[in-house]
Amino acid sequence: MEIDEGKIESWMEKKTFLDVAKKAEVDARTEICDELLQDKEIGTHKFEIGPYNVKATKNVNTKLDKDELDEVNEDLSEDEAFCIRIKPELKMGEYKKLAPEERRTLDECIIVTPGAPTLEVK
Repeated sequence: MEIDEGKIESWMEKKTFLDVAKKAEVDARTEICDELLQDKEIGTHKFEIGPYNVKATKNVNTKLDKDELDEVNEDLSEDEAFCIRIKPELKMGEYKKLAPEERRTLDECIIVTPGAPTLEVK
């Protein structure tokens, strides 16, 4: 299949521009939020700065240590266990090993949606 090289070059220029713009935006946002939120608790805070109404959120990321959870799972209270969401995930490698007749029931549970295409140019 032939495709105009100009399209590839145009995409590469746009991707470079987007990468630079994303980094610049993250850097600027981080600088502003570091200044605004330095003495604030985790959560959303509102500020009036000149003509702007600014809303900034101080976040932390949390996750469970699976190995540690496995060790203490039996000791968790009912209330603690209720705080944990178990998210089923399809193991595609194992799924593909199943014959069509072996995966009929599981197939009823699978939702397939289109993914974003990927493109790499070297």
